[in-house]
Amino acid sequence: MLPNCLTTRAMKSSEPYTVCVQRRRILTQKGVALLMVIWVLMLLSVIVTEFCYTMRSRVNITRNLKDSTQAYYLAVAGVNEAIAAVIKEQMTPGQSRGAEAETAGEESVNWRVNRDMPPVSLGRGSYEVCIRNESGRMDINRAGERLWEAVLEGFGLESQERDVIVDSIMDWRDTNDLHRPNGAEDDYYQSLDPPYHCKDGDFDTVEELLLVRGVTPEIFYAGLNQLVTVLPDSKTDDHDFDRININAASEAMLARLPGMTPELVEAVQAFRREADFRSKAQLANLLGSDVYGRISRYITLDSLSYFTISAKGRVEGSQSRQGVEVLIGIDPEADKRYRIISWRDGIRENTGALLLSGRN
Repeated sequence: MLPNCLTTRAMKSSEPYTVCVQRRRILTQKGVALLMVIWVLMLLSVIVTEFCYTMRSRVNITRNLKDSTQAYYLAVAGVNEAIAAVIKEQMTPGQSRGAEAETAGEESVNWRVNRDMPPVSLGRGSYEVCIRNESGRMDINRAGERLWEAVLEGFGLESQERDVIVDSIMDWRDTNDLHRPNGAEDDYYQSLDPPYHCKDGDFDTVEELLLVRGVTPEIFYAGLNQLVTVLPDSKTDDHDFDRININAASEAMLARLPGMTPELVEAVQAFRREADFRSKAQLANLLGSDVYGRISRYITLDSLSYFTISAKGRVEGSQSRQGVEVLIGIDPEADKRYRIISWRDGIRENTGALLLSGRN
């Protein structure tokens, strides 16, 4: 079909036809230019959108890093405050720090050991601190067979499985190469893949239990790791490590003592929220003679000079949470009156577990 601009007269003359072709070419070029402009605009839109997204992501990353750093140092502040409170209490037992703070016009903080304390405001955030005396956990280098058997019974193990774990722990930490009836020495550990040696010495970390025969990750992470500790040798020889301090024992530890029901565990915790047990007679009246008779050989009221301080910091208006866990030993002869045994960063609020990445 001929273009509309071609008339009968145009057919007789080539000049009008040439003009029409040129006009059509110009229109085609304009269409191509329009498409190119549209594509360029689309490309620029994509680039701008990507740039905005990248900048927003970087701003969020920077904000999260800032909030996370602030939350971490809020937790560190909580640890330092708690250390000062523990030292003061150990050096001047019975003196009320809260009364001093109130006299000085400060907000009173009741630094109680073995209790979860309410958040303390600081700057544009807050921290929560929990101070635990290590007498509420088993020292895996000193606890005897009797206490190990009582605690492991709460994990639902068969008698044979329990005996294997207890004997193997004793074989791991003793200095000879003779294994107990259900224990293990080099002949067992060398048969594993990969093979390794029985240590025949003290445990250095709680996680070392995972190397012992019978201690599976399921048992360890089901709560055993929260019931045990590793303490230095100094100045603890007079403590009875076959007993657990009833004032410092966690809910999980209380639940594993013989005869303790969930109702009795809650009763003990309710009592301790108000005050510590000052005598075993108070505990006997609360539990009844039958249950008390079953647990009396496993408990004490004596504390240790070692404390675990857990602190979590948060920034107002942020989801960031950071935590610190420190094991300290009170030592009047030290320059600062205390020693840091271990320091662990990275405690986060998730499920019941604590994810730790630490330095000793």
